[in-house]
Amino acid sequence: MSQYPACAVAKGGRLKLLHRLKQLAPVSADRLARELGISSQAVRQQLAALTADGLVEATRSKGQGPGRPQALWQVTSAAAGYFADAYQEFLVELLELLAAHHGAGELEQLLAGRTARQLDSYRAQISAVTLSARLEQLAQLRARDGYMAEVQPQNGELMLIEHHCPLQSVAHRHRALCDEEQRLFENLLGEGIGVERCEHVLKGAKRCSYRIVAGAGSAKEAGAEGRDTGLRQT
Repeated sequence: MSQYPACAVAKGGRLKLLHRLKQLAPVSADRLARELGISSQAVRQQLAALTADGLVEATRSKGQGPGRPQALWQVTSAAAGYFADAYQEFLVELLELLAAHHGAGELEQLLAGRTARQLDSYRAQISAVTLSARLEQLAQLRARDGYMAEVQPQNGELMLIEHHCPLQSVAHRHRALCDEEQRLFENLLGEGIGVERCEHVLKGAKRCSYRIVAGAGSAKEAGAEGRDTGLRQT
């Protein structure tokens, strides 16, 4: 059960603010107000309440000219409970019991089987032909599954961004989940499409991001070789 304070989030649409802040961070209060369609004063009041509960924090941007540095806001690690699903602790215990009684090999087979089912499910729902369109459909499916996913162009390339991981607590204990996810994306996007992980929540990043590389041979993490999870490339 979450131990995080509920009062600051339950009132005044602050949960909506937290979700938008997680997507945009680091972001100024003025831009956050524009995104939410409310006044800057209202946003600052909500940010003050959330700061008091330790759920958000501000850093100072490096000024580009005269004047005070601008405050840029982001959620803290204490806010994770407002995005995570309640069943994570149960799932972690269940997987640990499975590994203890049947061995790590059985657990690996279970995770691979889950990925194969995801692959079949996603494939049935992705009908686009072009890479960009397929990636947009994939992001929509991931957003529906709780990953707050979106596609962003960056330096002429496409990036798949996941602002939240509903299985983060589980992935901390069983990192093979992340390897399976990366392989899943490459299989879904088509032959010859590589997926490079550029940011990883489990390594301290605020989100997970993937660079989509046309003409690549296999999934990998930027700067390191990815693990082979045994999922067949199609």
